[in-house]
Amino acid sequence: GLARLVRSPLTAGAEALSAGPALEDASAGAFSAEAGSERALGDGSVQSGSGHGGAALAGPFTAAQRGGLLTMEPVREARMLRLLWEVEKEEAYVQSRATRLASAVLGSEVEGSLHWLLTRHLRPPLATSVSAGVSYSFSDSSLFSVAVSLTPEGLARHEEVSELVYGAIHLLRETAAAAPSGGGGLPPHVRTERATMARLAFEFADEAEPLGVVKALASRMHTPGLAPSQILSRPYSWPDEERAHPAPLRELLELLTPR
Repeated sequence: GLARLVRSPLTAGAEALSAGPALEDASAGAFSAEAGSERALGDGSVQSGSGHGGAALAGPFTAAQRGGLLTMEPVREARMLRLLWEVEKEEAYVQSRATRLASAVLGSEVEGSLHWLLTRHLRPPLATSVSAGVSYSFSDSSLFSVAVSLTPEGLARHEEVSELVYGAIHLLRETAAAAPSGGGGLPPHVRTERATMARLAFEFADEAEPLGVVKALASRMHTPGLAPSQILSRPYSWPDEERAHPAPLRELLELLTPR
Protein backbone atom coordinates (compact mmCIF):
# COMPACT_ATOMS: atom_id res chain seq x y z
CA GLY A 1 0.00 0.00 0.00
CA LEU A 2 1.03 3.57 0.59
CA ALA A 3 3.61 2.59 3.21
CA ARG A 4 5.46 0.62 0.55
CA LEU A 5 5.15 3.51 -1.87
CA VAL A 6 6.68 6.11 0.42
CA ARG A 7 9.25 3.96 2.24
CA SER A 8 10.75 1.63 -0.35
CA PRO A 9 13.67 2.84 -2.53
CA LEU A 10 12.13 4.64 -5.48
CA THR A 11 14.81 3.29 -7.78
CA ALA A 12 13.19 -0.14 -7.47
CA GLY A 13 10.52 0.86 -9.96
CA ALA A 14 12.79 2.82 -12.27
CA GLU A 15 14.66 -0.18 -13.64
CA ALA A 16 11.50 -1.47 -15.31
CA LEU A 17 11.01 1.79 -17.19
CA SER A 18 12.58 3.40 -20.21
CA ALA A 19 13.96 6.59 -18.71
CA GLY A 20 14.04 8.63 -21.91
CA PRO A 21 16.21 9.49 -24.91
CA ALA A 22 19.91 9.75 -25.42
CA LEU A 23 21.05 13.16 -24.26
CA GLU A 24 23.04 13.93 -27.37
CA ASP A 25 19.71 14.27 -29.20
CA ALA A 26 18.45 16.69 -26.57
CA SER A 27 21.56 18.84 -26.39
CA ALA A 28 20.94 19.96 -29.94
CA GLY A 29 17.33 20.78 -29.13
CA ALA A 30 16.06 18.02 -31.42
CA PHE A 31 12.77 16.19 -30.91
CA SER A 32 13.00 12.50 -30.11
CA ALA A 33 10.07 10.11 -30.40
CA GLU A 34 11.36 8.22 -27.37
CA ALA A 35 11.54 11.23 -25.08
CA GLY A 36 8.96 11.76 -22.40
CA SER A 37 10.45 14.25 -20.00
CA GLU A 38 11.80 17.72 -19.52
CA ARG A 39 15.32 17.75 -18.14
CA ALA A 40 17.95 20.26 -17.23
CA LEU A 41 21.11 20.39 -19.32
CA GLY A 42 24.28 22.39 -19.40
CA ASP A 43 24.88 25.39 -17.17
CA GLY A 44 21.34 26.24 -16.18
CA SER A 45 19.66 25.22 -19.43
CA VAL A 46 16.36 23.39 -19.37
CA GLN A 47 15.20 20.51 -21.50
CA SER A 48 11.48 19.80 -21.77
CA GLY A 49 8.93 17.68 -23.55
CA SER A 50 5.56 15.97 -23.30
CA GLY A 51 5.17 12.24 -22.99
CA HIS A 52 2.25 10.17 -24.13
CA GLY A 53 1.22 6.73 -23.04
CA GLY A 54 -0.31 5.61 -26.31
CA ALA A 55 -3.99 6.40 -25.64
CA ALA A 56 -5.91 8.27 -28.32
CA LEU A 57 -6.11 11.82 -26.98
CA ALA A 58 -7.68 14.56 -29.06
CA GLY A 59 -5.34 17.25 -27.78
CA PRO A 60 -3.61 20.11 -29.61
CA PHE A 61 -0.38 18.17 -30.19
CA THR A 62 0.53 16.18 -33.28
CA ALA A 63 2.12 12.74 -33.12
CA ALA A 64 5.49 14.30 -33.96
CA GLN A 65 5.20 16.77 -31.09
CA ARG A 66 4.26 14.15 -28.51
CA GLY A 67 7.25 12.60 -26.83
CA GLY A 68 9.28 15.68 -27.70
CA LEU A 69 12.36 17.10 -26.06
CA LEU A 70 12.96 20.84 -25.70
CA THR A 71 16.01 22.62 -24.32
CA MET A 72 15.86 26.21 -23.10
CA GLU A 73 18.54 28.60 -21.88
CA PRO A 74 17.19 30.69 -18.98
CA VAL A 75 17.76 34.43 -18.80
CA ARG A 76 18.58 34.17 -15.09
CA GLU A 77 20.14 31.29 -13.22
CA ALA A 78 17.67 28.42 -13.03
CA ARG A 79 17.94 24.66 -12.75
CA MET A 80 14.57 23.08 -13.45
CA LEU A 81 13.57 19.62 -14.58
CA ARG A 82 9.95 19.37 -15.65
CA LEU A 83 8.24 16.27 -16.98
CA LEU A 84 5.06 16.95 -18.94
CA TRP A 85 2.42 14.46 -20.07
CA GLU A 86 -0.67 15.05 -22.16
CA VAL A 87 -3.70 13.62 -20.34
CA GLU A 88 -7.47 13.92 -20.58
CA LYS A 89 -9.04 17.36 -20.25
CA GLU A 90 -9.28 18.59 -16.69
CA GLU A 91 -13.07 18.20 -16.51
CA ALA A 92 -12.66 14.43 -16.98
CA TYR A 93 -11.04 14.18 -13.54
CA VAL A 94 -13.36 16.49 -11.61
CA GLN A 95 -15.59 13.76 -10.19
CA SER A 96 -12.78 11.34 -9.30
CA ARG A 97 -10.17 13.96 -8.34
CA ALA A 98 -7.56 11.62 -9.86
CA THR A 99 -5.15 14.46 -10.70
CA ARG A 100 -5.45 15.80 -7.13
CA LEU A 101 -4.64 12.36 -5.69
CA ALA A 102 -1.64 11.90 -7.97
CA SER A 103 -0.43 15.41 -7.15
CA ALA A 104 -0.80 14.81 -3.42
CA VAL A 105 1.42 11.72 -3.46
CA LEU A 106 4.02 12.79 -6.04
CA GLY A 107 4.39 16.21 -4.41
CA SER A 108 4.27 14.99 -0.80
CA GLU A 109 7.11 16.01 1.53
CA VAL A 110 6.73 13.21 4.10
CA GLU A 111 9.58 10.84 4.92
CA GLY A 112 9.92 8.26 2.15
CA SER A 113 8.44 10.51 -0.55
CA LEU A 114 10.10 11.60 -3.78
CA HIS A 115 10.68 15.05 -2.26
CA TRP A 116 12.29 13.52 0.83
CA LEU A 117 14.53 11.29 -1.28
CA LEU A 118 15.79 14.08 -3.54
CA THR A 119 16.11 16.87 -0.96
CA ARG A 120 17.08 15.13 2.29
CA HIS A 121 17.97 11.46 1.92
CA LEU A 122 20.50 11.51 -0.91
CA ARG A 123 23.86 13.13 -0.24
CA PRO A 124 24.53 15.54 -1.71
CA PRO A 125 20.88 16.55 -2.30
CA LEU A 126 19.74 16.52 -5.91
CA ALA A 127 16.81 18.93 -5.54
CA THR A 128 15.41 21.73 -3.42
CA SER A 129 11.70 21.19 -4.16
CA VAL A 130 9.27 18.88 -5.97
CA SER A 131 5.75 19.72 -7.09
CA ALA A 132 3.13 17.98 -9.22
CA GLY A 133 -0.22 18.80 -10.78
CA VAL A 134 -2.02 20.02 -13.89
CA SER A 135 0.09 22.78 -15.43
CA TYR A 136 -1.95 23.67 -18.50
CA SER A 137 -5.60 23.06 -19.31
CA PHE A 138 -7.05 23.09 -22.84
CA SER A 139 -10.55 22.51 -24.16
CA ASP A 140 -9.75 18.94 -25.25
CA SER A 141 -6.81 17.88 -23.06
CA SER A 142 -4.49 19.03 -20.30
CA LEU A 143 -0.84 18.71 -19.30
CA PHE A 144 0.09 17.02 -16.05
CA SER A 145 3.59 17.76 -14.79
CA VAL A 146 6.17 16.95 -12.15
CA ALA A 147 8.56 19.86 -11.58
CA VAL A 148 11.86 19.46 -9.76
CA SER A 149 14.07 22.40 -8.77
CA LEU A 150 17.58 21.01 -9.06
CA THR A 151 20.73 21.64 -7.10
CA PRO A 152 23.99 21.95 -9.08
CA GLU A 153 24.61 18.26 -8.31
CA GLY A 154 21.09 17.43 -9.46
CA LEU A 155 21.72 19.25 -12.72
CA ALA A 156 24.79 17.11 -13.31
CA ARG A 157 22.78 13.97 -12.49
CA HIS A 158 19.50 14.95 -14.15
CA GLU A 159 19.07 11.54 -15.82
CA GLU A 160 19.13 9.88 -12.40
CA VAL A 161 16.56 12.37 -11.11
CA SER A 162 14.30 11.60 -14.08
CA GLU A 163 14.58 7.87 -13.36
CA LEU A 164 13.64 8.45 -9.72
CA VAL A 165 10.54 10.40 -10.78
CA TYR A 166 9.48 7.54 -13.04
CA GLY A 167 10.27 5.11 -10.23
CA ALA A 168 7.86 7.00 -7.96
CA ILE A 169 5.17 6.92 -10.67
CA HIS A 170 5.76 3.19 -11.16
CA LEU A 171 5.26 2.50 -7.45
CA LEU A 172 2.17 4.71 -7.39
CA ARG A 173 0.81 2.80 -10.39
CA GLU A 174 1.37 -0.51 -8.57
CA THR A 175 -0.38 0.83 -5.47
CA ALA A 176 -3.38 2.01 -7.51
CA ALA A 177 -3.60 -1.34 -9.33
CA ALA A 178 -3.87 -3.20 -6.02
CA ALA A 179 -6.18 -0.71 -4.28
CA PRO A 180 -9.80 -1.64 -3.52
CA SER A 181 -12.75 0.62 -4.31
CA GLY A 182 -13.43 3.42 -1.86
CA GLY A 183 -10.14 5.29 -1.83
CA GLY A 184 -10.05 6.45 -5.41
CA GLY A 185 -7.08 4.17 -6.14
CA LEU A 186 -5.09 4.82 -2.95
CA PRO A 187 -5.54 3.80 0.69
CA PRO A 188 -8.77 5.50 1.90
CA HIS A 189 -7.00 7.72 4.43
CA VAL A 190 -5.18 9.56 1.61
CA ARG A 191 -8.45 10.56 -0.06
CA THR A 192 -10.01 11.38 3.30
CA GLU A 193 -7.11 13.65 4.22
CA ARG A 194 -7.27 15.56 0.92
CA ALA A 195 -11.06 15.88 1.14
CA THR A 196 -10.81 17.22 4.70
CA MET A 197 -8.17 19.77 3.73
CA ALA A 198 -10.28 20.90 0.76
CA ARG A 199 -13.34 21.36 2.98
CA LEU A 200 -11.34 23.42 5.47
CA ALA A 201 -9.87 25.51 2.64
CA PHE A 202 -13.41 26.30 1.43
CA GLU A 203 -14.84 27.05 4.88
CA PHE A 204 -11.93 29.26 5.95
CA ALA A 205 -10.91 30.73 2.59
CA ASP A 206 -9.17 34.10 2.59
CA GLU A 207 -10.95 37.03 1.02
CA ALA A 208 -10.21 36.97 -2.69
CA GLU A 209 -9.90 39.73 -5.27
CA PRO A 210 -13.48 40.37 -6.54
CA LEU A 211 -12.71 40.51 -10.26
CA GLY A 212 -10.95 37.13 -10.16
CA VAL A 213 -13.83 35.55 -8.25
CA VAL A 214 -16.43 36.86 -10.69
CA LYS A 215 -14.48 35.62 -13.70
CA ALA A 216 -14.02 32.16 -12.16
CA LEU A 217 -17.69 31.87 -11.21
CA ALA A 218 -18.87 33.08 -14.62
CA SER A 219 -16.71 30.48 -16.32
CA ARG A 220 -17.90 27.77 -13.94
CA MET A 221 -21.55 28.57 -14.71
CA HIS A 222 -20.98 27.26 -18.24
CA THR A 223 -19.99 23.80 -16.97
CA PRO A 224 -22.52 21.26 -18.33
CA GLY A 225 -24.52 19.51 -15.62
CA LEU A 226 -23.20 21.65 -12.77
CA ALA A 227 -25.96 22.41 -10.26
CA PRO A 228 -26.28 26.03 -9.07
CA SER A 229 -25.59 24.85 -5.52
CA GLN A 230 -22.15 23.59 -6.62
CA ILE A 231 -20.88 26.70 -8.40
CA LEU A 232 -19.05 28.05 -5.35
CA SER A 233 -17.78 24.74 -3.94
CA ARG A 234 -16.92 22.89 -7.18
CA PRO A 235 -13.09 23.23 -6.88
CA TYR A 236 -13.21 21.99 -3.28
CA SER A 237 -15.67 19.09 -3.62
CA TRP A 238 -14.64 15.44 -3.40
CA PRO A 239 -16.67 12.31 -4.24
CA ASP A 240 -18.28 10.30 -1.48
CA GLU A 241 -16.30 7.33 -0.20
CA GLU A 242 -18.48 4.77 -1.98
CA ARG A 243 -18.16 6.66 -5.29
CA ALA A 244 -14.36 6.94 -5.16
CA HIS A 245 -13.53 4.31 -7.79
CA PRO A 246 -9.83 3.57 -8.54
CA ALA A 247 -10.25 3.35 -12.33
CA PRO A 248 -9.73 7.08 -13.14
CA LEU A 249 -6.45 7.24 -11.22
CA ARG A 250 -5.22 4.03 -12.84
CA GLU A 251 -6.05 5.40 -16.29
CA LEU A 252 -4.28 8.68 -15.52
CA LEU A 253 -1.12 6.90 -14.33
CA GLU A 254 -1.03 4.78 -17.49
CA LEU A 255 -0.48 8.01 -19.43
CA LEU A 256 2.52 9.06 -17.33
CA THR A 257 5.14 7.16 -19.28
CA PRO A 258 8.34 8.20 -21.11
CA ARG A 259 6.80 7.33 -24.48
